[in-house]
This record gives sequence, C-alpha cells and structure tokens, in this order.
Amino acid sequence: MAYATESELEARLGFDVESSRASALLDDATAIIDDYVGGSLLQASTTDERLPSPGRASLFLPGPPTTAVASVQVSSEVDELPSSAYRLDTAKNRLMRIDGGIWPPTWVPRPYLDATWWNTIEPNEIIIARTSGFTAPLPNELVAITCALAGRLLLSATSSGGPITGESLGDHSISYGSSSAENPRDLLSSEMAVLDKWSYSAGSPYSRA
Repeated sequence: MAYATESELEARLGFDVESSRASALLDDATAIIDDYVGGSLLQASTTDERLPSPGRASLFLPGPPTTAVASVQVSSEVDELPSSAYRLDTAKNRLMRIDGGIWPPTWVPRPYLDATWWNTIEPNEIIIARTSGFTAPLPNELVAITCALAGRLLLSATSSGGPITGESLGDHSISYGSSSAENPRDLLSSEMAVLDKWSYSAGSPYSRA
C-alpha cells in the first residue's frame, strides 16, 4: 500500500495523471521512503525485537509510533517483565519503567568461563513484542512527502518544470517543483527532517529523552 492515493497526488499536482502511472509513481515514492527510514511505516506487529538496553528508566522505541506492547523481557533475565513494571509513552514513543527500576546497562559481565575469559562481556538487550505503525488516515506530512516525491519523479520523466507549487508543514516545507535534489529519487533535507522521527535507525537509546 502506497502512502498516498492517486486523488491525493492529483490534488497536489493540479492536473490528472493516468491511473497506472500515478499508481507506479506512488509505489516508487513509498519504496524510497521505506528505504530511507529502514522499513514500512504501516501498522504491523513484531515479535522478538531486540533493542540495546539503555541503563536508565526510559527506552526509546525506534520506527513509527508504537500503539501496543505485548511482552517485554531483559535478555539477561529468565522471565518476562510484568506489564505493571512498565508504561508505554505514546507521545514520545518510549517505554518507561514504573516499578522503581531501570533498564539495565547495555553490557553485562558474562558468566565465568576460565582465566582467559573472566572479563568477557556480552550485550544486554530488551526483547520486545509490539505493534507499531500508522493506519488510515495517514499523517498529512507523510502523504505530502509521498506526493512531492512522486511529483518530482513524474516531472523528471516529462519536463523540467510545471504548474506545481509546494506546501508548508509546520516548520518544514515540501517542494513540488525544481529543487536542490540533483536526483529526483533523492529526498530533500526538509523531507528527511520529517521522516527522521519515524526512522528505525534514528539515534540511539542514549540520545533520546
């Protein structure tokens, strides 16, 4: 499923686009966005997702907004955490410990093996099963970026310009005409600034509040 419809694309372009071509352009634009953020932004459930343990009470969850958490386990512990031990902060897409504890440090001592390996350490991870991603209606920012990218792909194949304007999304602006992107498949810096907040690899748990 593309992140915008043909009618949304045509409304932003200001002219009609043949249906099969519009569909192909939107699919291409969606694929470019998915490649940038590291996965689909549509709602899906994951199991056995492993995240570095941050050593504090707040665990940042990468990717699009998390809507539900099914289970959580610290890799160095045998049992899953009870749901009463944590809370999902949907506003900041993070998992908060509320039982007075913290998510353990990323690195923990490995069990004693022999004199050679006494100081070997292994990663401590948070194993989480969650549901995350967007459902319809998709965020206007995502629809606008998809249409802008599809519009630039169309323009690159047909002409060097056209009656295409742009739109402002809060602090960010989306360009439909000629741009600073040398390749029509390149995202603009303003578009990347919007998509970064949904990236599966943006930042680390250590740098997120």
